[in-house]
Amino acid sequence: MSLGYQASYEFEAEIVIERPGDAVWSFLSDHRNIPTWRDAARSVELVFGESLTVGARYEYEMHDRVHGLLGNRRVPLQLMQVSPGSCFTSQTLGGPADIEEETSISRLGPAQTRVTLQGLVRLSRWRATLAFLIPPLRHSRQRVPLRDLAALKDAIERSVPRPLTAHASSADQDI
Repeated sequence: MSLGYQASYEFEAEIVIERPGDAVWSFLSDHRNIPTWRDAARSVELVFGESLTVGARYEYEMHDRVHGLLGNRRVPLQLMQVSPGSCFTSQTLGGPADIEEETSISRLGPAQTRVTLQGLVRLSRWRATLAFLIPPLRHSRQRVPLRDLAALKDAIERSVPRPLTAHASSADQDI
């Protein structure tokens, strides 16, 4: 019996991180960092292929915080496209929702990078019904990407040192 997808929505969110693009990309490229910024991710394991290559498959242990009914579950995910240093696209391979997501970075300056998450979520019939019947669930889809990006900014800015500017380096030499 197929659940059939009955509802879908698109999302897009972005945030500016005060770190160089290469450092942001390096952090995003390491799947072991995902649980530090993805609210629902408990762990992520590479199960097929090489990390951050087209066709690589990962298995996420996710906590269902949005609906709270399923507890933890394992969700397979595959990388569909990768443009090294700028973006990657992933897709879930089963579960109650089909999610396609693109994560991209734009270098705004030597120490400033914009990260954008955009995607499409298709909900199964029963999830769509729950989201319609329970008002807070209708609004959670806008909050989740924003909350994840805020956590990403915090994780990167805490773990990646701020680069010295030319002005700061010359001031240090005068001491």
